[in-house]
Amino acid sequence: EIVSRGGTAGVLSMFRPTLDSIVQELNQMASAESKSLRVVPYFVEGALEELQRGEDARCGELIANATLRLLDDEPHISSIALAMFSMAFARPQVTTAVAHLAAHRPDLKI
Repeated sequence: EIVSRGGTAGVLSMFRPTLDSIVQELNQMASAESKSLRVVPYFVEGALEELQRGEDARCGELIANATLRLLDDEPHISSIALAMFSMAFARPQVTTAVAHLAAHRPDLKI
């Protein structure tokens, strides 16, 4: 969906090596579909360690807060992606955290 939307997409990961590969993959997909896409990678410091300790709520909080920082740093982002399947549980926290922004930015998709 990010590729088909085009524009600027923020991609968050709690495992740094994932960022390079996901950025490359998204850029290749965009090129294949002749879409203009700018991918902004963002590493979520400490989230993986919290998840490994079983602190899912704290991990989700770190991901949600990182999303807010990313959107603050890059106001032209129109899509947010959580790069790892193991981050999917945090989507409700991310959605809640950015709800006030989404109300003023109907183009923003999580």
